[in-house]
Amino acid sequence: IVAGQDTVHLCTVDGASLIPCGTVPVGTDEHIVHISVGDMNGNGIDELYVSSYEGHYANSFVLEYSQNEYRRVAGPMKVFFRVYLPADDNATLLGQEASLSNPFSGSISRYEWRDGTLQAREEFLIPGGTGIYGFSEGYPDEDDAKAYFVFSKGFFGSDYRFNMLSGTGKILWQDTMSLGGSPNYFTQRLLGDELQQQQFVPMRIITEEFGSKGILGIIVGKNSKTGKGILKKLTSYNQSEVMCLVWNGTDLTVNWTSGAMPGYTSDYLLTDLDRNKDRELYILTVASKGVFGASQNRITMFREVR
Repeated sequence: IVAGQDTVHLCTVDGASLIPCGTVPVGTDEHIVHISVGDMNGNGIDELYVSSYEGHYANSFVLEYSQNEYRRVAGPMKVFFRVYLPADDNATLLGQEASLSNPFSGSISRYEWRDGTLQAREEFLIPGGTGIYGFSEGYPDEDDAKAYFVFSKGFFGSDYRFNMLSGTGKILWQDTMSLGGSPNYFTQRLLGDELQQQQFVPMRIITEEFGSKGILGIIVGKNSKTGKGILKKLTSYNQSEVMCLVWNGTDLTVNWTSGAMPGYTSDYLLTDLDRNKDRELYILTVASKGVFGASQNRITMFREVR
């Protein structure tokens, strides 16, 4: 599943080829922010949780495949959704109310299906004051202490910074590599339609165990600008990479990297899409084809080497 701002594209994997197999259009006032997938109502069919924003509030909805097409089974709702896998539990559906003041400042709650409708349950607490898409968790050490990996702006910041936090919110590590640099945003309208601002969505953070020893890897992207002086300031992100970090007890260090790629990285996914029991890393990059040319989207697949 690959989403543009106003269309959901469905693809299948055949060897090293990604084959389009359908699209799901959305409404003119439904600007896609994020999509999560999971069978959270327990009927054996994965739902698509499409988080969208109309300018003032979220207007998210849920799709489910039925009678040879995707149909809406919930929404619109003023909530951003995420299917999240905690370190010590099964997948859970999270929701954060996204209103006019700050779309990512509301409390995060667990959601569940009851009598065919989505209802909020207890609050889901995360240290660091981050929004619903800016965190992941795991056990980086052998001392059974859970850590959180977050993109947050802090109290007065304007850009997302990557940190590693303890369960009580203590900073265990601060980024020195300029990780992140999200190019994905939606437009928020303030004071009627007179004032607008861009709300950036933090980059994905993937925490997965690798190897026979179960070493925790933290996969995160980095977008950067190449050039010098004033040209660098005017340039959009034009170089990127996705890297895996591991904790050595005092520092997060790079275990492996995709290498530098032209253009910016929009998103990435680690999963076994071709069902051969080995995970692949899929990276979506966008590169300009010239000053007046259209941008080129590219999905690059990296195979896991055992």
